[in-house]
This record gives sequence, C-alpha cells and structure tokens, in this order.
Amino acid sequence: MIGAWLSAVDAHPETIDTDLAVAAALVLSDAWSADDIEDVHPDDAQASVEELESLGFLRAVIDAGAEVIYEVSLP
Repeated sequence: MIGAWLSAVDAHPETIDTDLAVAAALVLSDAWSADDIEDVHPDDAQASVEELESLGFLRAVIDAGAEVIYEVSLP
C-alpha cells in the first residue's frame, strides 16, 4: 500500500519533489515533524502537507489543533 501511495503521489501532475519528500517522511517515520525533513524548509513542508490533503492523498482523522493525525488515501 505504501509503495503504491508514494508512486501515486510521484505520478500526480500537480505534485512536486518536495511533496514526494514530505509524503515519504510521513509514511516512513514514526515521529514526523516538518523540521526533520532534510533540505526542506518547514514552511515548504507544511505547504506540501496542505497540497497532499487538498489533492486527496491525506485525510485528517484527528485534528487536535497543534497536532493532526492523517490517514493516507488514493484520490
């Protein structure tokens, strides 16, 4: 599932390399933070999360304000 999801993120015409880096960090790390992605500014990481959510790749299942838990999905 994870490989197919990352491939779909990569293949989507509206995603960029930063979106793929953020997507990989989200699914391949137990404790993800925008500050933890090498060579990606935290603001860019947050923008990628928002883009992935707007494209249907992420769905917020718990939104506790400062912390959001996402479920991955295929649009």
